Amino acid sequence: MTGFRSRIAALAGVATLALAGAWALAQQNTSAPAAPAAPAAAPAASHPQTQHPAIKTPPKAPAKPLWRELSAKQQAALAPLENEWDQMGPVQKRKWLEIASRFESMKPQEQQRVHDRMREWVKLTPAQREMARQNYNQAKKIPPGKKAETWESYLQLPEDEKKKLAEQATERKRGGATPPNRAAAAKRGPSTGAVVAACPAGTTKNALSATPPCVPAPA
Repeated sequence: MTGFRSRIAALAGVATLALAGAWALAQQNTSAPAAPAAPAAAPAASHPQTQHPAIKTPPKAPAKPLWRELSAKQQAALAPLENEWDQMGPVQKRKWLEIASRFESMKPQEQQRVHDRMREWVKLTPAQREMARQNYNQAKKIPPGKKAETWESYLQLPEDEKKKLAEQATERKRGGATPPNRAAAAKRGPSTGAVVAACPAGTTKNALSATPPCVPAPA
């Protein structure tokens, strides 16, 4: 690129000098006046600015394999992901291909459940998908039966609840402050903030005032 720009600049300089020389030669061939005319000043050489072409970053090639490169069995197993497949990263594709390798051996009900999960995954927002990726390693430790139950419970949540879960996962990733312990806060008194101790035998909690905390129990 540098050599190309140098050649362009050199050609521009040669063209400027050639135009100046032709103009001087034309002045010499015209009839001279009675008094010798002062030599005309040569036009100032102009240096056209070289346009630097913008460097375009080539688009990132999609991760392999592409959808058209999958086998017929893989495409059947991953059918709900067809429109998303070529945009996925290599890690996501590898995980889905692992599921596709077991798809044919699954029972029809299980195959339907897997396809339902794929359709739900396609509907997830980027934040929700990020939450799913963060929880992947933890999910591997959950027994298969419990994992399916947890996923089904998640699918039944309203969309606003799913959004809240995704936002909470994003905040945790950003290193947000840990929320206070609600259980400990509930034990604190309404005004003093002190922990309320159990009332002695024969007394009961004062429901009208914070002090004294305990009053004699009614007979």
